[in-house]
Amino acid sequence: MRILVVSNFYPPEFFGGYELGCCEIVNGLRRNNHDVIVCTTPSHLGFVNQPKTLRYLELADIYRPVVMRSDCQSLADIKARLINYHNISVLLDIAAHFQPDVVYLWNLLGLGVAGIVSVLNHVGLPWVWHLMDRVPAAVSELRNPGLEILMDSDGGLFTRGTIVAVSNTLIEECKSFGVNLGDQIVFLPTWTSRTGDLAARSQRGKTLRCLYVGTLGEHKGTGFILEAARLLIRQQYRDFSIDLHGLGDCDSYRSKALQNNIDAFVRVHGPASQEEVYPLYLEHDVFLFPTSPREPNAFAVYEAASAGCVPLISRICGNAEWLVDNVHVIKIDRSAEGLAQALGAVLDGQIDLEGLRRRGSWAARTSFTLSSVLGKIQELLERSARPFVYDDSRWQSAKITYNLLEKVAIQQGFHAASEA
Repeated sequence: MRILVVSNFYPPEFFGGYELGCCEIVNGLRRNNHDVIVCTTPSHLGFVNQPKTLRYLELADIYRPVVMRSDCQSLADIKARLINYHNISVLLDIAAHFQPDVVYLWNLLGLGVAGIVSVLNHVGLPWVWHLMDRVPAAVSELRNPGLEILMDSDGGLFTRGTIVAVSNTLIEECKSFGVNLGDQIVFLPTWTSRTGDLAARSQRGKTLRCLYVGTLGEHKGTGFILEAARLLIRQQYRDFSIDLHGLGDCDSYRSKALQNNIDAFVRVHGPASQEEVYPLYLEHDVFLFPTSPREPNAFAVYEAASAGCVPLISRICGNAEWLVDNVHVIKIDRSAEGLAQALGAVLDGQIDLEGLRRRGSWAARTSFTLSSVLGKIQELLERSARPFVYDDSRWQSAKITYNLLEKVAIQQGFHAASEA
């Protein structure tokens, strides 16, 4: 198959699991002898020599942590969520040259989401969208008359292709924003590509070694972790340690640990590199993941489980749909009290941590592997593929139409901003 992949970021440029997962699937498809071209944005590292990776797309300026003026924010949002004619033109030119059997969409936020999906529908290119975040909902939040045009008269913009969703939690969140995703939805979990030797695990001593790896923030439950440590100490538990690794306001959480006199038990580190993460799982007993209910389905949970680091996860996050409580993981109420209660039960020997470790690792290494997911994705892409048909007049008409739509959307966006 000839597959055209579209992603806002692509390694070495990445924000998290979405982009890394895209790269793993692309590499897997290429190993299986598929012809894959990746279309993405330039790397901040400058020129990156990656065969069949075309960094010609523009990324709207919505990711910088700065406060922009409302008119600039409006323009950035239009280019990010609604339409970016440059990106549409680039994709049409690449498709005309490459002649893909199917277009495989990943994270489109920042590229002009609605415009990209709309033009694929317009010229008749089949697409599959791997959905790992609430991108369609982010589009629907934008208030611009251009969105109504791109959504089609029946609101069927996102119903013309196939959606691969990592959880029903994610789909229900998109639907809560009034997004119509149609009925061509296939559920596939995230995965782990790590299959390190469990014999390399350091043996558990008297101290229960707890770990968190990822973004530090309240939406990920970092505050709950610190408060749970304080509650455990107040209940006279001492045989535990917690290591937090990640991006975020590390200094603030270090200060909170110090202020609450838990700094001897809780250590806040900076981010860990990809090479450092798996050894961390092997060195710890429990992976703390009291994340928000809207967590789609984090890769880290399966990576931790595969290494024998038992996940403690929020009861209603996306990962909880795929893993069984007290069989593969420990599910908790998303609160400091819920987390402290579960850790206390582990420390008291009321939870069979070794049994969870064995079963969770086996499940991660059999049912949630890159190879198992890749095979299903490959079948799905093959079912969605159609012979490429190029119609020059249709292609040129699409460029004219979407160029005009971008101008209208920007004009309406500035008009709405000035009225506000």
